[in-house]
Amino acid sequence: MRGPSPLGLASLALLGLLLQPDTAHATNGANPFASAGAQGIGEGWLAYPPAAIGGKVRLEGEALRIEGPEPGERRILACEAERTPLKGGRARVVGSWKTDGMQVLNSTDGAELELVVFDAKGDRIKWEKRGRVVRGPGPANWKDFQATMVLPPGAVEGRLCAEVRKSKGGGALFKDLAITSTAGKSKGNNKNVLFVVIDTMRADVIGAYGQPLPLTPNIDRFAKESHFVKHAWTQYTCTTPSFVSYMLSQYARTHGYTFSMDNSADRIETLGHGVKTLPEMLRDDGYITAGISVNNRIRPALDVTRGFESWAGPGTDEKALELALADMATWSTDGAPNFLYAHLMHTHVALYPSEAAQKAAKVDVEVPEGGIHYWAHSKLKMETPELHRKMFRDAYLATAYDADQDFQRLLDGLEATGEADNTIVAFFSDHGELLGEHELMGHGNYVWEQLTAVPLIVRTPGAGSSVIDDRTGQLIDLAPTVMEYIGRKSDIPTGWQGESLLGPASRSISASERQDEIAFAAGGPYKTIEAESGGLKGAYDLSQSTVEDSDLGASHASIAPLTQQASAWRTTHPVGENQGEKLQVSKEEVDEDLEQMRALGYIE
Repeated sequence: MRGPSPLGLASLALLGLLLQPDTAHATNGANPFASAGAQGIGEGWLAYPPAAIGGKVRLEGEALRIEGPEPGERRILACEAERTPLKGGRARVVGSWKTDGMQVLNSTDGAELELVVFDAKGDRIKWEKRGRVVRGPGPANWKDFQATMVLPPGAVEGRLCAEVRKSKGGGALFKDLAITSTAGKSKGNNKNVLFVVIDTMRADVIGAYGQPLPLTPNIDRFAKESHFVKHAWTQYTCTTPSFVSYMLSQYARTHGYTFSMDNSADRIETLGHGVKTLPEMLRDDGYITAGISVNNRIRPALDVTRGFESWAGPGTDEKALELALADMATWSTDGAPNFLYAHLMHTHVALYPSEAAQKAAKVDVEVPEGGIHYWAHSKLKMETPELHRKMFRDAYLATAYDADQDFQRLLDGLEATGEADNTIVAFFSDHGELLGEHELMGHGNYVWEQLTAVPLIVRTPGAGSSVIDDRTGQLIDLAPTVMEYIGRKSDIPTGWQGESLLGPASRSISASERQDEIAFAAGGPYKTIEAESGGLKGAYDLSQSTVEDSDLGASHASIAPLTQQASAWRTTHPVGENQGEKLQVSKEEVDEDLEQMRALGYIE
């Protein structure tokens, strides 16, 4: 921590220090909270308005306390007077915070800690993402934080600013704050990890999985140099529980987080803390962990991004790509291994197939402002539902080409860092999409093959390539695969349920869930669908048809062994209890959430 510096008293001088360049350079030293200055706060801190010092901004023990603004005031702000030199393209901020009686209407109001950065001339740099470290109504008890962020070009110094805004009462406390280096070493081999997810992408739109049209040449080439899982399943057929499953390497019935599209505030729970997620394992091992998702069904407010030091929710695939490429551009100077999660939305409504994509797919689709949606939200309703389904299928098929092009942009960005041969890259989807099969569109409460079957391709430089066809691969296999590749196989948590794809198959059955149904497969062509509580609903031979339009029945010779294995699986995978609590969210947040789900076509 930096040492104390004199506190300016004149209002104009103080305001100038807060909002304009200054020339002071911070040095590491004693905690500035360790001594109360003449104004009642640790020396080296400034406040705006200046009159807040000693009242709204004061020392409490060794913590800086900021009270909410008075009626008519927008915020109370406190900033470090001195600055810390920044090196490389990324900075990390650590510390602890809590709030006391904070009263806010929305989760984005309340307390905030921000890293403010300056260029070599001393001018403040305004950056779109901002350097937010923590934000919101905050925890009631002391909570540590560790956040990293990619710095804007030209940033050479930074200082921390804490504030409380739009609070009707209460205060925020911060302590042990520091801007630190990101340098660190793993206990393993310091390999980087890159996950690229294309939301809602069926496996069968990819050439490597049998698509005859030249839609995915880059993914197809990537598959030939990787571990290509010939048949892979998601563990849950909607985004949020699927994400939790592959980050926690657990089936949804075990982790209990089955937050679904018909949610209301009282159904959203925090994620239980009994087992560490993959990003937690990597973060605790010295990795820099960054997440980027265009799908807002994955976000910190839903308590599912545990372990990520930074999380961005850009509104478009293009912006997400820019952020991902900027993140990778710092890898050579970070001084630590990286885990980057990039979640794109090309094949998820609304669909925006480019002209080049339509040409590759041999389709001609009019794309209205707002994109192509399901029937209920479409601005281009055809004369009949079937004609609309055809238009949607054409658009969906074409978007696979655009996804392929952007995947290659990420691979090119990785290559430019010089880290490609030091990085495990996994390409997959969270779930599939129905395009008229069973007269259904979208990804509703089913486990039909068009929803369960997803691409799963993992490139491991130095560890060879293979076609994995001795099992039905599962997304929960990703986390243990990563741990083995980075040399941490012996540290895989006992609560994880997947298995590494780098070794021989050890399980006898795979499963995919969705609310009232579970699908089972045992590595061969046969698949069953059972009620969540038990009881066969259908049995199918996928080698004959992936549309599951011919039920073999329970008496079929190949189905009885599978149902017996499913029964044993239920015994070894009982329904767990989520140890989390209900998330406290406002009616305004619920209404906003529902509106966003309507925009994504999840609900009517």
